[in-house]
Amino acid sequence: MNQLPKTRHSLVARLADTDNGKAWNEFLEIYEQVIYRYACSRGLQAADAENVTQQVLEAVMLKSRTWDASAGGSFGAWLFRVTRNLAAKTWNEREKGAVPLSDGGGSWLADEPSPLAEEQSIFQFEYRKALFHWAAMRVRDRFAPQTWDAFWQGMVQLRAPDQIAEDLGLSRSSVYVAKCRVLRRIRSEIERFEHEFAQHLEVD
Repeated sequence: MNQLPKTRHSLVARLADTDNGKAWNEFLEIYEQVIYRYACSRGLQAADAENVTQQVLEAVMLKSRTWDASAGGSFGAWLFRVTRNLAAKTWNEREKGAVPLSDGGGSWLADEPSPLAEEQSIFQFEYRKALFHWAAMRVRDRFAPQTWDAFWQGMVQLRAPDQIAEDLGLSRSSVYVAKCRVLRRIRSEIERFEHEFAQHLEVD
């Protein structure tokens, strides 16, 4: 089974500080899309997926103020459960028709159904994808446009190296070098993030 993303207690503690914009910006840049795309993968329409995303983020804000790593458990696993529960709750209520999404008591926070391997895999896939794009955008300006285009066309658009080389006026070997250089920098950025924010709490 794929592991859920790990989230370090230092990040959780920093999220509790509402004045710490950097922590929230990095959290939102990665996790907001993860939550939204996971909700969509469960069959929700865009408006419902956005509603679920906002409620999960509100739950994160509340949880960050009281999170106790010493009590055991994982913030990453908790985040997955809340996202999964809210997505399922929203789907069921839309299927039934007229039941309000919020029950006023936040009982969905306490619901902990056994996570399904398939759903964990979807959540993990969306996390890795969001983390890759986040890291890629952070390093993009460090490369010449031609180098970046060679990497992006090959890695993301999946174009053949010969086509990229012809279009950009590069040799085939230069295309490979460009891909390796950018990938190395992206991996370094991801490792920095995961070392800083994702090392402490392990997933149950």
